[in-house]
Amino acid sequence: MVRVSMAEARQRSLGEMAEKVSATHEEVVVTGPDGDMVRLVPVPKPVEHYKGRPVYDIEDAQHLDFPYWPEEPRK
Repeated sequence: MVRVSMAEARQRSLGEMAEKVSATHEEVVVTGPDGDMVRLVPVPKPVEHYKGRPVYDIEDAQHLDFPYWPEEPRK
């Protein structure tokens, strides 16, 4: 994870920041006076689907903020 101050982030465009995240596969956090403000993370793509659910590489688990855990259907 790379931390960038708000002043430093203002000097870059959003496109530049997104390209950096995409190229390095490492998240970037913009910090301000009150702490972390914005986090840019790479969005992992599933390697396959199993019974209709996406399956990810174990290395991509760190970037899954909202994993796919639906409730099981009631019988």
